[in-house]
Amino acid sequence: MIGDFRLPEGSFPLAVFPDPFFSIHFIRDIGDVQVSCYTVHYTGDQHWTVTGPVRDHNKNKSEERVGGDPEELQLNVWGGLFRFNEEGEVFYLADGQLAGHLYCFLGNECWLKPPS
Repeated sequence: MIGDFRLPEGSFPLAVFPDPFFSIHFIRDIGDVQVSCYTVHYTGDQHWTVTGPVRDHNKNKSEERVGGDPEELQLNVWGGLFRFNEEGEVFYLADGQLAGHLYCFLGNECWLKPPS
């Protein structure tokens, strides 16, 4: 439990940020990104901090990258550029294919298993 908020059963926070943020649940592996949930924190001026598990490693990392204009519906995950739409779908710019889904929560947590 965090404050008066309860995490969904079987879930735990990867990172806690002081400002609102969103999550991406990736549905396929891309580079160091694996099928999992990642927290994405936009700090302005095309700076993105993303926290989540590293593919094929038993660890998490939090890393800031520059690039991806949110006004153009773009974001950056560890150097990979993605596009999103109003339905919350996330597409990998390199191949144009669906990569995952955006989730916005009231709270500062990212769940490894999205709430059902």
